[in-house]
Amino acid sequence: MMKIAPLAKNEQARLAALRSLDVLDTDHDEKLNDLVRLAAHICQTPLAAISLIDEDRQWVMAITGAEARETSRDIAFCSHTILQDGIMLVPDALLDERFFDHPNVACASGVRFYAGVPLATENGENLGSLCVVDIVPRELNQAQLNALKMLAGQVMVYLNFRQYRSKLKQYVDDIEQKNTQLRRESEKNLAILRNASDGIHIVDDAGYLIEASDSFCTMLGYSRDELIGKNVAQWDAVFSGHEIVSNIAQQITSQTRSEFETHHRRKDGTVFAVEISGMPLELDGKMVVFNSSRDTTLRKQEEVALQNSNRALAALSSVNRGLMHASDEEELLQSVCQTLVAECGYRLAWVGYLEHDADQSVRPVAQCGFEQGYLESAKIVWADTGRGNGPMGKAARTGKPQIVRNILTDESMLPWREAAIKRGYESGIALPLIHRGKVFGVLSIYAASPDAISQEEAMFLEEMANDLAYGLESIRVRKERDVALEQLAQANAQIEEERAHLVDRVTERTTQLQMANHAKDSFLATMSHEIRTPLAGLLGMMELLGLSDLASKQAELLGAAQKSGHSLLRIVNDILDWSKIEAGKLELAPRAATISDMLKSVTSTYAQIASEKDIHLKIELDPKLSDAYFFDPLRVSQILNNFTSNAIKFTERGTVRIRADRITRHNGNETIRFSVQDNGLGISAEQQARLFRQYEQASAETARMYGGTGLGLAICRRLAELMDGELSVESTLGRGSTFSFTVDLPVAAQLEQDRLRRHSDDADTLDEAPDISPLNNDGKRISLLIVDDHPLNRMLLKQQLGMLGVTADAAADGAEALGKYQAGAYDLIITDCHMPEMDGYELTFRIREFEKRAGGTRIPIIAWTANVLAEESDRCGHAGMDDLLTKPTELADLRTMLVKWLVRPSAPQRQPAV
Repeated sequence: MMKIAPLAKNEQARLAALRSLDVLDTDHDEKLNDLVRLAAHICQTPLAAISLIDEDRQWVMAITGAEARETSRDIAFCSHTILQDGIMLVPDALLDERFFDHPNVACASGVRFYAGVPLATENGENLGSLCVVDIVPRELNQAQLNALKMLAGQVMVYLNFRQYRSKLKQYVDDIEQKNTQLRRESEKNLAILRNASDGIHIVDDAGYLIEASDSFCTMLGYSRDELIGKNVAQWDAVFSGHEIVSNIAQQITSQTRSEFETHHRRKDGTVFAVEISGMPLELDGKMVVFNSSRDTTLRKQEEVALQNSNRALAALSSVNRGLMHASDEEELLQSVCQTLVAECGYRLAWVGYLEHDADQSVRPVAQCGFEQGYLESAKIVWADTGRGNGPMGKAARTGKPQIVRNILTDESMLPWREAAIKRGYESGIALPLIHRGKVFGVLSIYAASPDAISQEEAMFLEEMANDLAYGLESIRVRKERDVALEQLAQANAQIEEERAHLVDRVTERTTQLQMANHAKDSFLATMSHEIRTPLAGLLGMMELLGLSDLASKQAELLGAAQKSGHSLLRIVNDILDWSKIEAGKLELAPRAATISDMLKSVTSTYAQIASEKDIHLKIELDPKLSDAYFFDPLRVSQILNNFTSNAIKFTERGTVRIRADRITRHNGNETIRFSVQDNGLGISAEQQARLFRQYEQASAETARMYGGTGLGLAICRRLAELMDGELSVESTLGRGSTFSFTVDLPVAAQLEQDRLRRHSDDADTLDEAPDISPLNNDGKRISLLIVDDHPLNRMLLKQQLGMLGVTADAAADGAEALGKYQAGAYDLIITDCHMPEMDGYELTFRIREFEKRAGGTRIPIIAWTANVLAEESDRCGHAGMDDLLTKPTELADLRTMLVKWLVRPSAPQRQPAV
């Protein structure tokens, strides 16, 4: 059974300390949210939280990766954490007798890993915890554990500061409300003021000090008599006297409280950072400003230390990621140096290898940062001589890191001090690279400020250097191993054992290729979803906007935006089509269709674009063509669309002719040549040879001027090969080009030709605008449930359904949708496939199981997904979904889907739009 944590031994004192903070049931604090996001980032977990434990509940102050406010204390991991003196680790909750049957552990995607640090007061009362959580078992390294403890300390510092600030605000508010009483009790309040622990001081409208607390006098190093009557400009190190008077006048006029940071100058001339909170009030009939100063030097030092530790952690993490894929020693070293400078903010990072020559010199092998000839002139050696007693030489000889706190004063940097200061190096560290107890190189890092590298930061950097040394040696070993294997393969080429070895290598390579193909498919599915999801919202919203009343200029701008959006969608489709072709998964879908209808569709697609460029699109049909053929019109039109798009793109004005000619007729087939002719730029013979290669265009200038992926014609070539057809091009520079596609097409049966000819004749007389009219379900209300974790998608789909006269409820994930389905009656469900908590597949499975148990009618469930790969359709079908809509979804397509699943066939007004 799950174990409930007992009460703490100091429970009453702990609760009293918790109440004194006055933070329970307050709004989430953004600064604490920043800390939990940092904790999740450092520990690489999907969830992190700051929680407090009161008498009977766990209250969540900040969280990332989930949404929660409070839970029962009995089931909270944090209830166990507050009983610890240090960090509580649960590497695998299923193996922990306290939690193995916990409801949040035993469920699907439940908690498997937990690490929590108690949030302790100075008196030792544990109020709650800072924790990180994952759904897989794992461990944390020492650097991550240290970072968690440091962040927990920062949480308590912030909570104490927040309590202090709240008390100060209340104090100032009381002063405002009791201004009259202050005048009557001035002597009493003056005594309180002078003995206040904060740096309280009152200045008049000219900035002269009227009164101050003892703590403020001590803060500046003056006696009261010395300080009273001085002007703020005499101790403020930032603002001039004129600026101070202006700021005070503005504050008195606005009658508002102000909070700002500045620097004060002590009597001895030292400068320190302060945080000031000021409030204007009336004193003895005159307006003055009541200020409270707080020395923030220690806090800022802690912030800088934390920031520096975080940058060292980032460097450690980045180096370890690079080691996983590194194959070249020099590339790895250069990448590490670039990371230290570009991402971590150091001034210079460089790696030197120890040479065993007569001078015992150090050879630079990688560097990044503000160097400007420094390494060339430094002439560093690792011998025990003058130029070998710098930090790098000592690190090489001792095998221990060497920290330079201040280059300006450190004697070991004397030979290089002038050059280092000139380039902005003020502190640094030299880290030995060691393998098998011997130093073979040194990594040196310089920072742009003195004392910039703390002991904790140095610890992380040392760990990074150790990992780097191990990675470098691994690369060398792998290279040596590869050379040895190659020599062995050459020496034993005729031996049976080598043949068996080659078979193993082929098998291994095949497995790797299969894994690579799977990874590529997964990547394409993810990219399809990640790109199409925002694109769906963009195009959908623009479609709805286009249906509203717009001024002509607005309609023009919207049209331009829609063209850009559809261009981006075409690029995504090109990439996916190429992937399908490469994987051999693109299949043709032949059917009976007419060439004339297909060419009309092509010209209608580009009619507006051509018109804007003063280009005439002309269709020319060979009268010898049959009325209909059996082919895949989608893929043939894809080729012609690409030809036509290019023709318009590279033609300034004139005519683009789209032709279809019958070349020969044989055995029930006809050889058809489709061609697109323009009078544009033309293409040279050299450029024509590259046209049908993937990712290539006629020239670099073409790519810069007209854009594109360079995949269009390559896809056309592969589509032509699938249809046993052939592409060709004829072009003359400056006179235009003709792109052709020649293919054998079976002639459709006579009945099909007659039917399609009648349909084509009827279609010529009909309005071809898509049907987006509201649905009519015999007056009955249509109710839908839409499910998507993206708020923009929910809003878009709800508005589209509203325009079709359909009422819709919305849910943000599968769990919420399941509850609404069980509580209400819906005619249809449209759901996203990939969502947190419960995805669309599991939602469908649960509903189908519920229908089986309840014996109810089957509700249509439509998948709404940005993944257009064939595997997605198969997966949706296996999950129990009835149909699939891809994102982006136009209004007419949505209506057609609703008509298909909701409107009875007998009602003519519910037929899909033609």
